[in-house]
Amino acid sequence: MAQGEDGPLVVIERDGGSNTGAFLLGAVVGAGLALLFAPRSGKETQEQLKARALEFRDVAQERVRAAQEGLEERLGRAGEQVREQIESVKGAVDAGRQAALDARAQEMGVRFVVALASWMAADPKHHPWPRLVYGPGSPQGQPLTYCGPADDPWPDCDPERHNVDGPIPRLLEQGVTEIVVIDMTVGGARFSKTHDVVRTLRARLAAEAGEGGKPVRLRWLNDPRDLMRDSYPVEPAGWTRSLGPPAADRSVPLEDAPNPVVSSPLLALLHAEGIAERFNP
Repeated sequence: MAQGEDGPLVVIERDGGSNTGAFLLGAVVGAGLALLFAPRSGKETQEQLKARALEFRDVAQERVRAAQEGLEERLGRAGEQVREQIESVKGAVDAGRQAALDARAQEMGVRFVVALASWMAADPKHHPWPRLVYGPGSPQGQPLTYCGPADDPWPDCDPERHNVDGPIPRLLEQGVTEIVVIDMTVGGARFSKTHDVVRTLRARLAAEAGEGGKPVRLRWLNDPRDLMRDSYPVEPAGWTRSLGPPAADRSVPLEDAPNPVVSSPLLALLHAEGIAERFNP
């Protein structure tokens, strides 16, 4: 409680129970009581209200500054703890995945290697075919080396960032004989963007095999019977949604091409437990 010249100035603070800091709920109580019990003229009342409001403002600003400083310090500590927890979880996931792969590989008598392919890759090396993006895509085109406008270039931008190998060359260098793709981004559903990634990966494998060569087999576990490939529009050639409705489309019965990933009870349980854990930290 702060003592004012004409009565007490009350500032109420509340602690959230877990060091969440003080929240200003204050009001000028003494000033209001004094004005009620000692009436003054309108001018005097306005002056008193103005003076008390200014006094309250100063006290409130000081409380807010103190609360902000304490909150920033606590957020900094909490952020560091969260980062440590994320790294710990990532490490555990990586270790668990590798252990499971090693056990399965020993059981099957094979060797597993893992790579990442992404439709919107933050790191170009994870794009299914980076040099397809690098281009140029036409005889008159130029390679994709854009790093922002000349008068304001992007900081630390490498103009040759897409002129790198993607996952296919790296896997082939390790001698893979079959590639298995799985997507659990949207609960395991067959996602159109993942289909674009799969198509691009297969095109890259065909390019590696060369004309008349036999490319390494690639299977998409979310769509083992290639429902999305076989139901893709055939006319015009190279159709995309930007061209409008296709001239010729194909229809494939859904019941003949199930998705074993999305129907897995183990995956559903994993998602349910993960969501519950996330909402109940």
